[in-house]
Amino acid sequence: MKPELIRHQKANKKAVLYQNIEVPYFEFPWHYHPELELILVIQGHGTRFIGDSIQTFEPGDLVLLGKNVPHQWKNSSSHYAIPSKSMAKAIVVHFEENFHGSDFSALSEMKFLDSIYSKALRGIKIQGHAHKEISNTLLRMNEQTDFKRVLCLFSILNIIDKSEHCEYLASEAFARQFFEFKDQRFNTVYHYIMQNFHRTIRLAEVASLANLSPTTFCRFFKKHTGKSFSSFLKDLRISYASRLLIEENHAIEQIAYMSGYHNISNFIKHFKQLKKMTPSKYRKANEYLVSYSYNLNKSD
Repeated sequence: MKPELIRHQKANKKAVLYQNIEVPYFEFPWHYHPELELILVIQGHGTRFIGDSIQTFEPGDLVLLGKNVPHQWKNSSSHYAIPSKSMAKAIVVHFEENFHGSDFSALSEMKFLDSIYSKALRGIKIQGHAHKEISNTLLRMNEQTDFKRVLCLFSILNIIDKSEHCEYLASEAFARQFFEFKDQRFNTVYHYIMQNFHRTIRLAEVASLANLSPTTFCRFFKKHTGKSFSSFLKDLRISYASRLLIEENHAIEQIAYMSGYHNISNFIKHFKQLKKMTPSKYRKANEYLVSYSYNLNKSD
């Protein structure tokens, strides 16, 4: 199912939108929004979908999401068994990247924010001591003024920046669709790959775009991505396939072909290497979204 756009800040006109949510179950659809989101699950368990990441969640789950990253928290079937005795509760904070103003973000002391916002495009699960500090701060924010909530948010972002106990959720390849590289030569190569990954791309072909020999290009590419060209291309194709498995009802063989694979065995092998499960199991884990998308398309 394609994610829905939901806006938060425009309607509320607050720099930091703080919400205490208590509902029978988490009911937001697979969606995205231009604001960043910080969410702490107080009560409830189920499955968390962020980009191409699918994991379980439970009370204490604390995640920071970048702008426009599709996501959903869905309660497990056991949560619905006795709805009157099992409310879903969470603290959710929404804020825009420039909630502090562009001039303020240009100050040297605030440079760390750009790094956090970029990392949050993969979704960040916060753990360890940072989890305790941020959870306590979020609980205190319930009784604070809007101004003090802004100060608390700065404190939270600073804690995340310094923490060594954060886990990235969505794949790097998924997140790169939201990110513009500052190196124009690499930008040219990157966008070419993004437009053509569904077909065979030769190393010499992309090296020529950067006016480099294949050997020099390999070093150039790894410097920018931390990966070899072949590994990056594999990650990108599997990331794209993961999205198709979530958003479309195509046969797995067709998704393999649409993702740049002409050999189904290689596709399944690479998918299992990166996702730790077969494409069919990945789709089954997300079956309710695929079914909903199919029914939605039939009604159009």
